[in-house]
Amino acid sequence: MRAYRFDNFKSLDDLRSHEEDMPKPQRGEILVRVRAVSLNYRDLAMLLGRYVSDSKPGLIPTSDATGEVFAVGEGVDACQVGDRVMGAFHSRWFGGQMPKTIDTDGYGSQKDGWLVEYKVVSQEAVIALPDGLSFEEGSTVPCAGLTAWTALSGPMATQASFRFIKVGDRQGLEDVTRAITMSGLKPVIDRVFKFEEARAAFEHLQAAQFVSKIVIRVSDVEKAIGYTVPGADNR
Repeated sequence: MRAYRFDNFKSLDDLRSHEEDMPKPQRGEILVRVRAVSLNYRDLAMLLGRYVSDSKPGLIPTSDATGEVFAVGEGVDACQVGDRVMGAFHSRWFGGQMPKTIDTDGYGSQKDGWLVEYKVVSQEAVIALPDGLSFEEGSTVPCAGLTAWTALSGPMATQASFRFIKVGDRQGLEDVTRAITMSGLKPVIDRVFKFEEARAAFEHLQAAQFVSKIVIRVSDVEKAIGYTVPGADNR
C-alpha cells in the first residue's frame, strides 16, 4: 500500500510517497480503507516549526479522514466490514476531562496520521459517517467542524480566547455530526485533489488562496484494490 510521510521538516520536498506493508488489525482494532482526508493549518505548521507542541519527523501527516471498515480484529463489536466511518481528531478522548495524553497522542505530530491507503485504529477511535455526507464532506468535520462546535456549545464556550480550545472529544464529534444530519448542512470544499497530488494539495494550503476546506481523495468508491488481511475478518 502507499503512504505519504514527511521524511524531514525542511520543506514540502520532504513529503514523499512510500510503499509499505499492509497493516493487520489486532484485538479491538479495525483496518480502515481510507477514502478522503482534509488538510488543516496544523499539517503545515508542523513543517514550518509553528505547531503548538513538538512534532516528530518521519510520520504520516493529517488528522482528519473518512473511510470504510475493510477488516476487523478479534473482539470488535462496534462496527463491521463495510461500515462508513469518520476518524476522531483525539483518538483517546471519549468524553469528560481531557486525558493526560492529549498533547502527546496527536495524529501527524506524535503518531502516524491518515494520508495512507489503509490504516489500523482502535474501534473506539472512529464514529459512523452519516449517510448524508460524502467521504470528502465528512473528512472536513473532525477538526474544523468540531472545533467550531466546541467553541459555541462545549464546556469551553465561555472562554474569551480560542487558544484554550482543544478541538473536542468523541461525544462532541457525534453531537456535531448529528446536528449536521438534522439540519441538512453540507460542508463547503474549496478543492479536491487526487492522492497522487498530495504535494499540490499542501502547496495550495501554503499559498493561502483557498476558501474553506482542501481535501485529498485517497481512493475512489468504484476502485477495487485486491488486498486481503490474513487472520482478520475481511470480506
